[in-house]
Amino acid sequence: MDWGRSATPLSPTVSESKRRTFWCCFCLERLLANGRDRIVTFSPDDITTQFPQSDENFIYGHQVQTCTLNCPDWSTEAHNHVEKETIMGYTIRIVHILSQIISWNGRGGRHVDTSFPWLTGTAFNKLDEDLKRWVSIIPAFLKYSPQNASAMIALGKGKPWSMMWMVYFQARAYLHREYLPFTPQEEYDPFKGPIDGPALSVPAPKDFWHNSAAAMIESANAISNLYQIMKKRGLSASAYPIPGLGLLTAASVHVVYSIFSWDTMCNIISPEESRSYLKQDMDAFNDIGQRWCLAIHWMRQISLFYKLNLLTKQSWANNNDNDISSMNVKEIKDGIMNFVRQISLKDRQTRDVNLKPTFDFDGWMSAMQSSVSQEQGMELGDLEIAETGSLSTVYVDDLQVDLLNNASGMFYLDGLAEMGLSGDVESLVEEWGQSGLE
Repeated sequence: MDWGRSATPLSPTVSESKRRTFWCCFCLERLLANGRDRIVTFSPDDITTQFPQSDENFIYGHQVQTCTLNCPDWSTEAHNHVEKETIMGYTIRIVHILSQIISWNGRGGRHVDTSFPWLTGTAFNKLDEDLKRWVSIIPAFLKYSPQNASAMIALGKGKPWSMMWMVYFQARAYLHREYLPFTPQEEYDPFKGPIDGPALSVPAPKDFWHNSAAAMIESANAISNLYQIMKKRGLSASAYPIPGLGLLTAASVHVVYSIFSWDTMCNIISPEESRSYLKQDMDAFNDIGQRWCLAIHWMRQISLFYKLNLLTKQSWANNNDNDISSMNVKEIKDGIMNFVRQISLKDRQTRDVNLKPTFDFDGWMSAMQSSVSQEQGMELGDLEIAETGSLSTVYVDDLQVDLLNNASGMFYLDGLAEMGLSGDVESLVEEWGQSGLE
C-alpha cells in the first residue's frame, strides 16, 4: 500500500511556508490562553519544527538549518551550526515565556505558590530569569531603543520588531504585577511587598520589592509608549488586537498608581505621571476600538477596575470599617487578566454608537469621579453617565451572570459590572462572600 514510502521532498518555499503557518498557530494559541479555561495544547517537548528562516532566505528559496524551541543552547554560542535567529525566532521564544507566566498565574500564582520569589529555582525566579536571559541574547541592533526603532522602521521591519517588544514588556509587567494587590490596603507599601495573600515569613533581600515594582512600572510605561510609536510611525498599531493585550496589563498598573501615592515610589512614578500614561492607554483602546469590538470590553474592565480602586481609597478617607482585604483578590483579578471575551451584539452596537475618533479622557475621569460620589445603594442595572463629546460613558451591562453556577470562574468582573458601580464596598464584599469566592 506504499505506506512506508518516503514523502516527496518539498520545495524550500513550500517547506518554509508550512513552518511559518505552524508557528503562527503556536503563537496565536499561546497569546489567547489564560492558564485556566483556555489552556495550551501544543506541548513544547513534542515540537521539533525548526524556527522560520530569514525573509531573505525565504524569498530566494534557500534552505538553511535554524534552531528549534527546545534547543538546549539557544542563548549561547554553542549552536553556531544553525542560522542566527531572526525577529520571528525571538518573538516565538518570548511568546512562549509569556505563555508560561500566564499559565503560572492562571493556576493561582502567588496565592497558591507560597515560595519566596527571590530564591533561585522558584517559579517566579525562573520566569524572571527566562526574561533576563531572553533580553541578554538579543543582538545590539534589535535592542529596544529610539535609535533601533527608527532603524527597524527604515528597514521595513518596524512592525515585527515592535510586536516582539510589545510581547516582552507585557510578559515582564504581567509577571511582576502578580505581587501588586488588586485593591491595596491602607498599610500597603510597594517598597515593602504585598500584605495580602499568604504571608512570606522571611524578609526579602534589600530593594527586591522596589526593583520588582520598578520593573512592572517601566514595562507598563514602555507598552503605552510603544503603542504611540507604532501609531505615529504608521506601523498599523490597531490593525491587530494583540497590542491590546499588553495595553490591558499596562492600564491596570497605571490605574493603581494614578489613584494611590506612595512616597517610596515617587522616584519611579507619580500619580500625575501615571494618569498621563493611563490617558495614553485609553486613547490606544479607543484607537483599537475603531476596528475591533473587543476594545469595548477592555475599556469597560478598566473603568470597573478604576471605579473599584476609587471606592477603596474613599473607604480609607471615610475611616470606613469595610474590610476590603476580605475580597478574594485572585478571583476578582480574572476579570482583568482573562483578557478575551465573546463579544455580544450590544458591545458592537455600543462601539458603533458611542466610539468617537478621539477619547475624551477628562470626560471619562469626570464620569468615574461622579459615579463614586453617587448615593450608596443605587438601583442596579444599566447605568449610563452622559458623555461629553466622546466615549466617557460607563456601561454596566445587565449580564445576568450567576456567579454561583459559573464553573469556569471567568466572569467575576463582568458580574462586578452588574453590581459594582453602586459604589457600596460593603455590598461588594458581601456579594463575593455569597459567591463562595473567599
